[in-house]
Amino acid sequence: MIDVTRRVLARFIPASFGSRVAWVFALLFVLATVSALLLWRAHRGSTVEHAAAELLVGQIRMVQALGEAGGDAAHLKAVLARQGIRLLSGPDIPAPARLNAPLLRRLEAAMSASLGAPVHLTLRALPPRQLVVAFVWRDTPLALALPLNDWEPALPAPALGWLLLLFGVTPLASVLAFVLLQKPLRAVVRGIGEQGWRPARVAVPRHADEDVVRLVQAYNGMADQLAARDREREQMLAGVSHDIRAPLARLRMRASLSEDAELADGIVRDVASLDRITRQFIDFARVGERGGGQPGLCGDLPAVLRVAIEHACAGRDIELRVPDRVPTVIGDAAGIERMVCNLIDNAVEYGKPPFVVALEVGSDEVLLRVCDGGRGLSAEALHRACQPFVRLDPARGGSGHCGLGLSIVSGLATSFGGRLDAGHDPAGYFWIGVHLKRAG
Repeated sequence: MIDVTRRVLARFIPASFGSRVAWVFALLFVLATVSALLLWRAHRGSTVEHAAAELLVGQIRMVQALGEAGGDAAHLKAVLARQGIRLLSGPDIPAPARLNAPLLRRLEAAMSASLGAPVHLTLRALPPRQLVVAFVWRDTPLALALPLNDWEPALPAPALGWLLLLFGVTPLASVLAFVLLQKPLRAVVRGIGEQGWRPARVAVPRHADEDVVRLVQAYNGMADQLAARDREREQMLAGVSHDIRAPLARLRMRASLSEDAELADGIVRDVASLDRITRQFIDFARVGERGGGQPGLCGDLPAVLRVAIEHACAGRDIELRVPDRVPTVIGDAAGIERMVCNLIDNAVEYGKPPFVVALEVGSDEVLLRVCDGGRGLSAEALHRACQPFVRLDPARGGSGHCGLGLSIVSGLATSFGGRLDAGHDPAGYFWIGVHLKRAG
């Protein structure tokens, strides 16, 4: 039963905080409107009853005053007729009837209390519609037949003002409260969304309530802890990597002095693998250092690609395809060269020829692709491959692979404001590339 209730509520109640706040404001407005209408109806009813009772009592006292002044019946009827009121006496007075209308019963009780004598009301529904007020004056039964016209008083001005305030100001106040409540939260979300791949502190919005302030403080505390851990890891990787390179250089030199050529070649290959892993550690640490900085600009992207292909080709035939005009992109040349080298290494190690480095210029970005003839990676495998120290092929762990190649590319791309992507071109070749934003 509880699960069913939760599912029903989840279906009708929106998921976002802003939508829920708007839903609550709308519900409160409906409840306030219904309550105000009920109160206004009660106030209006009591006002009408009081005014009607006073009006009818006034008519009776006017008849009594005219009679006290010595006017005869004919004169009295003539005066009342000019006001649209008939004076009834004798057999013309209808017999008192049991009243079913609560309003008439309350009017009858109020008039009897005001005059100090019983008063009976009769409502004639057939045309001409009349309200007959029967009373006794000097032991003589009399009655006044009043037409049911516009004797009901109009809505008092204060009540009308409250209604206008309710239906006019309340929605505006609700919208204003909603905007003021959402503005600090939107500022926090925008500040978090504008960050790069590394979390950073967020400024506390102006006029933020206590809950938003606590939320920002908790997020900033988490960001500080993550930043401290990242710095420790980067310092450890950079320090260890630099310390390892010196012994590697000595091993390479000693291998060159060995008289056993086969042993020396094996040592040189192992040293090269270790040196490659060390360079990846250093590059990964440098990617972390870029997280908070402002990326540079690359004005000659084709030249950077030629240098990267020259450094990473390793005897392979790699084709370069670039359009005639390539705009300036966001990202420094060294970082882009590192990305291309890693992508080429990945294609050579895991793919098969032909290998192509291509550029595609779009309206607001440039797509840098490295294609190969291999079967490629699924979206899940690519996501895993971008994680640090993850190797999709564990058998390659001893060949200078430590699972940082694509992680470095992804980190550099994010620091430049771009993103890593993959797919197949129309010819069926698999590619991994980077979307780089155009400068300006």
